[in-house]
Amino acid sequence: LGCGAALTSDWLASAFVTTKLENIAEGLDTDSSFVNQATGEPVGDPGTGILTFGGPFVNPIVKRAENHSTPSTDRAPVRFHSGGDTFYFQYSNGTNIPNASLPLSVINNDEDLFVIERYVDGDGRLITICYGFGWPGTYAAGKYFDREVFPNLGRFINSWIIVHWEDTNGDGFVNNPGEGDTYTIIATGN
Repeated sequence: LGCGAALTSDWLASAFVTTKLENIAEGLDTDSSFVNQATGEPVGDPGTGILTFGGPFVNPIVKRAENHSTPSTDRAPVRFHSGGDTFYFQYSNGTNIPNASLPLSVINNDEDLFVIERYVDGDGRLITICYGFGWPGTYAAGKYFDREVFPNLGRFINSWIIVHWEDTNGDGFVNNPGEGDTYTIIATGN
């Protein structure tokens, strides 16, 4: 499918979520018992929850879920788009989501955007995708899920949220929400 290797930060981000779950089977997207290696389709029965971290450059599930040729019943509500020197989040129809873009010059430095989205695919699997434009965004998505989403699940009723992370304290590290960095909700939707 042409995906590269995930970064350690993608794996670390998932730890913030998997520690909250029961009855999980954890594995890599390069394992055919979790992901169809020819199509990127996740493996699992209807009703199965699938949680995945990392964007379309490294994750075949995300690459498939955001591809315009994927059946609409299997597409994620938000997708990544690269336009020259800017990265964007778009609705699945290809329209840019207002304010959901960043220039490449700040990504992997002191800013990033991330998406946390969930949807039911055409086979009845509940898919949750979390990733940023760069590694800090994916890592921030895991921390945001841990500190903001999980303790307040009843408040998070939309199918997706896009958050702007900023290294406000300038320490070069992705800090938890409320511990030095700024997390600003850019958009939510269904």
